[in-house]
Amino acid sequence: MSDQTAQIHALDVRPILAAGGEPLGDILAALASVGSHNVLLITAPFRPRPLIALLTEKGCGVAVHALPDGSHAVAVVKDAPVVAEDLTDLPPPEPLEAVLSADLTGQSAAAFWLPRYPSLLVPLLAKRPLSWAISVVEDGAALLLLRPQTDTAAAKAPVDAQAAEDNSAGPRP
Repeated sequence: MSDQTAQIHALDVRPILAAGGEPLGDILAALASVGSHNVLLITAPFRPRPLIALLTEKGCGVAVHALPDGSHAVAVVKDAPVVAEDLTDLPPPEPLEAVLSADLTGQSAAAFWLPRYPSLLVPLLAKRPLSWAISVVEDGAALLLLRPQTDTAAAKAPVDAQAAEDNSAGPRP
């Protein structure tokens, strides 16, 4: 049985670029270590258009979230042409309603950019046959990855532990 737990792995390439390095090797190595239909969350000091094109050609879903300092959080869904739906500009409770009404039938994953850590959504997700991961980026926005749970008995990490483990970008509010 394969691992059904959704995961988000973070990689900040700003220090590599600031030191004059080339981060492509680090990015591809990190992506290789990410399981299918999981996310590599890259933080870059600019919108990396050539990287986005390369990863899209490799069959990954890519969605970019601009940060206030001009940096960009790039969500890369491995082996799945999933694009994260941007719900950051919606007023409450519309992001919660949009996630709960999402139809994952026939999909391997779905991703959403939310305006903040979805505290009210977490207990509702726990009641559904899903695995998920949440990562908060520097501006407080949160990336939510949902995956259908094909085996409801499969291990699912509690979202708080998963988010704490995967979230190197910043604390949850």
